[in-house]
Amino acid sequence: MSRHAALLPTTFSRTIEDWLAEDIPSFDYGGYVVGNDDKVATLFCKSDGVLAGVPFFDQVFQHTGCTVKWSFEEGAEIMPHDGKVAVAEVRGPARRILMGERLALNILARCSGVASRARRLRTLANTLGFTGVIAGTRKTTPGFRLVEKYGMEVGGADTHRMDLSTMVMLKDNHIWATGSITNAVKSARSVAGFSVKIEVECQSEQDAYEAIDAGADIVMLDNFTPDTLRLAASNVKSKCQSTRNNVLIEASGGITEETAALYMLPEIDIISFGTMTQSVPHVDFSLKIAHETSEPALSTNGVFTMENLIKVDVLPGVGDTEIAEGENELVIHLGHTIDYVTEAHKLATVSIDEHQQPDIPETVGQYRILQHDMVSSEMPYNIDDADTQSKLAELYRLDKSRELENGHSLVISCSADLGLDGDVLADSPLSASEQIVMFINGGGFILSDVPELKWLYLRISKELGRRVFVPRYSAGLNHPFPRALYDIHVAYLYLLDRGFRPEQIIVYGLSAGGNLALSCLLLLDMLKEPTVAGCILMSPYLDLTMSSDSWHRNKDKCVLPKVPNTSARSLPRLYYGPTGMSDVEFEKRLVHPLLSPLFGNIKCLPPIQVHVGEHEVLLDEAIEFAKQVEQANTLQNNGVASIELLTYPDKNHYSLFRGKTQLDKMYPPMRRFCDTL
Repeated sequence: MSRHAALLPTTFSRTIEDWLAEDIPSFDYGGYVVGNDDKVATLFCKSDGVLAGVPFFDQVFQHTGCTVKWSFEEGAEIMPHDGKVAVAEVRGPARRILMGERLALNILARCSGVASRARRLRTLANTLGFTGVIAGTRKTTPGFRLVEKYGMEVGGADTHRMDLSTMVMLKDNHIWATGSITNAVKSARSVAGFSVKIEVECQSEQDAYEAIDAGADIVMLDNFTPDTLRLAASNVKSKCQSTRNNVLIEASGGITEETAALYMLPEIDIISFGTMTQSVPHVDFSLKIAHETSEPALSTNGVFTMENLIKVDVLPGVGDTEIAEGENELVIHLGHTIDYVTEAHKLATVSIDEHQQPDIPETVGQYRILQHDMVSSEMPYNIDDADTQSKLAELYRLDKSRELENGHSLVISCSADLGLDGDVLADSPLSASEQIVMFINGGGFILSDVPELKWLYLRISKELGRRVFVPRYSAGLNHPFPRALYDIHVAYLYLLDRGFRPEQIIVYGLSAGGNLALSCLLLLDMLKEPTVAGCILMSPYLDLTMSSDSWHRNKDKCVLPKVPNTSARSLPRLYYGPTGMSDVEFEKRLVHPLLSPLFGNIKCLPPIQVHVGEHEVLLDEAIEFAKQVEQANTLQNNGVASIELLTYPDKNHYSLFRGKTQLDKMYPPMRRFCDTL
């Protein structure tokens, strides 16, 4: 069940035996009670995480005379619904199952916790385009290092050095004891030989230069801030290139999962995390022996779907709506949902009412809204109500920490070239003509960790010559459709409340953020609100049915950022949330324009610029969208959006917005587009 098991030394079996002996040094009184009748126990996972530690778990029960059957491969990302999911069965005498229970669970919980953090960090790196090494450290639990290092491997991280014998790391104490970095490296090299790498911990840029000149293989820049790290690493890299020295640069010291993205710089080769093993939360497992009358059957039903994951109350809409016979337009009645899991999210949200919406036909016409009755028990949602706007603005008010009580943050980023600091508290217009860019991140509707992408916002701000406003919307499994769309709309209302006029706002959507950007513009039209000055769409995900040919034609060419616990094909269901609809019914639902804006009313849109790579799976829907806009513009030429489509040869979803050369090509037309608005 595990390809990583081959890494383990033969001695790990003896380690398991020692741990069992520690737990049962004499009489097993509890085992006496249950006896030796054969039983079946089910291993349940009760929290999200990466399954790791399978060989250790198996070995525990092999020692106790039991067998284990797994329903998940090691390395799988498990996402329980209804509180738990069965992942394995253990068969054997009841006494022997319980003999190994606690040890096996302890190992599995700890190993899976380490693997889960490693996977999250590796996923974040992949999402940001960081190609360097994500590594752990030697800060492991005594006697448990093999398990924790194994968890790193399963999670996709590098183990770094296993022990003092596998690599030389010269830290501050080594250097102080020998008098200098040069002396320490020279002494280490005299005994380590050619096959052992030498790494030097450096507290300054000058330390790094001395380490390089002394012959170090790896330079660790320790406890640098992100800003000082970027400058020092760039200078050190330049020195290495000028001397043709292939020294690796490692960043370490105080880097956490929350701050990791700030250190994922192109100049860095390795980032090491002591937090890979320190204070890492365990994955929750339990082992339950079945009752005689109901032997548990292994099932993974629903693990990777949103079915029954959370409870959402769908309230009936006000009044019934019928479609007049022969009417060409499909009428969508909007109801409302409240109670999104936590008290902090009990806000009004727009929802397609499950009881009121008619079936969507195969051939979809234009949509129109007859009414919208979106009411929360706590806050009435009415855009014409000044008091409500004031309450919403206050709710989303920025403070110094950028963190709001409900878990949102709204970030204003801007470039030093504009004469402003990197973060500014003043979020009102600097002038009556100032334009601001509202950037909407994608992440498959699941990842919305906005603060970690500050480098991108600053680059956009610098290149476009405008401040960038970044709303952090509710994302992930606990916030199904249309929560994210609602948050983007409220962010737009927030800008209006701060004094920006619609014609001063440019919306910029990346990937799934492009879907949210365009859907928000359609929502503005539905609610009869003024639209923005223009919209930039970067690799937009406009059709959740994924029915275009490029999804098949380019599937082997396109690289998509990996979203934890899911695949690209399952994103629509994860985004939409719990539903009892069949695949056919759900496919019909997906053509609603607030889900797939490709099918929306293009007559209501502002000028739009679209960027897409020719090797992207999203290519055809971007082209189709541009064609629809052009055709409508030709036929009517009456307030229809202008469209500019820019395609990039040999670029896939990942490479389109990664790399300095590519970005240098894309920003000039973006700047030109913004300047014409």
